[in-house]
Formats: sequence, structure tokens, C-alpha cells
Amino acid sequence: MLAHGCDPSTTTRAWVQNHFRWIVWTGACFARRIPSRWREFWSIERTLERLLYRHRREIDGSERSALRRIIEKDSAPQQLMVLCVASVEYRGSATLIEVTDGWYSVGAQIDAILAQAIHNGRLRAGDKVACAGVGV
Repeated sequence: MLAHGCDPSTTTRAWVQNHFRWIVWTGACFARRIPSRWREFWSIERTLERLLYRHRREIDGSERSALRRIIEKDSAPQQLMVLCVASVEYRGSATLIEVTDGWYSVGAQIDAILAQAIHNGRLRAGDKVACAGVGV
């Protein structure tokens, strides 16, 4: 990325690791969904292209994702968002999920209705959820 003109002071290891994770995760989802075109989503060139795109949008263009704006208290958590369930974890009697907007993720505690949907197999990693009024 540095060879493409990205500033090392803004292109931190943590930033690259986070975005690399979600680019690869999304690419894997597309590759599973459209196996005949997996090479389009699953290449070093495509990953670098997506990293540079995100850098231009977020760092150079000062655009932030929905979750990042809420976490930084610049948007109200009452706004409607569509988030993707990235993972499901069971801790004793509690069911925790990680949700992502595709750029960042947060851990989330869920209510009994969503927990039941997970236990019944109606909600799982990869599914999208429309939500509003989330607590941060």
C-alpha cells in the first residue's frame, strides 16, 4: 500500500489487518455464492485493489462506515442499519454475536427472540439483520 502512495502514519497495521479481514471474508462469501467466478474475488490483486479503495474512501475522503460513526458517537444508534452476522459464540447461557457493516465489527448481546432464532438455525453467520436503536 505504501508503494501506491498511502501515508504510513495513517495506514497502520491495525487498520490494514481489520480491512484485510473483512475484504477476505466478503470475497470468500462471494466465491462460495458464485463459484464459477471465484478468481474475481479471491486474488491478491483484488484484495489490494479493495484495500486501496477503502483507504481512499476512509482516510483520504474522511468517509466512515455506519458502525464506526456510531462507535465514535457521530451518528445516533437509532438509525436503521443492515448488519451482517459475522460469528456466533456461546458463553454459558448467553449467546453473543459479532456483527459487521463490512468495514468494522462489534460484539453484540442479543435478546431472547434472536437467541431463539440462532438456536433454531434461522439466524446464523452470514445472515443480514436490519436493526435500529442498538445500544453501544
